[in-house]
Amino acid sequence: MTSTCWPWSPGNLEITLIAAAGNRLNFVRAPTSLGTVITTSGDVYVRVATPGVALSYSLTITVPPLPGPNATRISFAPGATSASVTGDLPFGGDTDSFVLTGMAGQTLHVTATVNEATGWTRLYVYDAASTIVGLGTDITGASAPLAQTGDYRIVIVSDPAAGPLSYTLTASIP
Repeated sequence: MTSTCWPWSPGNLEITLIAAAGNRLNFVRAPTSLGTVITTSGDVYVRVATPGVALSYSLTITVPPLPGPNATRISFAPGATSASVTGDLPFGGDTDSFVLTGMAGQTLHVTATVNEATGWTRLYVYDAASTIVGLGTDITGASAPLAQTGDYRIVIVSDPAAGPLSYTLTASIP
């Protein structure tokens, strides 16, 4: 399972994911996102700490959707290094899936422009084994180093509280 923490704070937070056995699974300083592959069963603890000052924060923890079976293929025109597709997410929590082919050693960059408002979508990039190799938002975009030659899947998902959204998703491999 992969979990993703989306912290927000006007200051620095330290976020640590800890397995029930006490070992640290991942660590990050906010504001940022933290994607962690959890390979063990059982409880996982989230520790939020501040560097000696009281801060207000919000924290969203999600288990991202797996890529859908009916992904739309993104193809680059001959000689092009990017391609764009458009789509609609009519309800909060909706997803669209895309697939493209990349070569080992390349880096995939994905951006999304949402017509209605920013900050309402998440981007996930999966390898052939359905492991998240890149994640981001429509504000930050997502980048993924491609370890193997083959298909990679991109999932765009709207926030559960979002209304209908229209977007343009651009994938580039420079």
